[in-house]
Amino acid sequence: MGRSKNRKKSFAIIGVVSIALFVAAIVAFPITSSVVPNGTVKTVYAGQYYGSEFRTNGSGTLKGSVNANNGITFYLMTPSEYSSFVSSGTPNSYAFTSGDVNSGSFNFNIDSGTWYAVYYNSNLISSSTITINSLTFTTTPISVISQY
Repeated sequence: MGRSKNRKKSFAIIGVVSIALFVAAIVAFPITSSVVPNGTVKTVYAGQYYGSEFRTNGSGTLKGSVNANNGITFYLMTPSEYSSFVSSGTPNSYAFTSGDVNSGSFNFNIDSGTWYAVYYNSNLISSSTITINSLTFTTTPISVISQY
């Protein structure tokens, strides 16, 4: 009978240690979530934009890389900045901008909350085909709400 109790204790200890290691692995290793699928190709018409709304559950790093055949500007906006942009048609304020680029990458720290990733074509004559090589958020899981 003593052996049976010892086995039960051993299994209980192994179970507790396994759970502790699993939790430690989740905490120790950052999570990278995709905001826009890598390799997404979009045509952004003159004076128009392509964007994604996403939520973060904690602070972390937003990283991205884009190529455009006719220039594009990436903006990271809060909900109020995005609302102002949609109302006016011009990005007046933003948390981050890449400036007008044909090719570029960025790395920007953000806090938890709702964010808008916007690829804006300020050219009023020509469209621009963009390839979003990557747009990821690292540390906590996110939920992509919509792409438009």
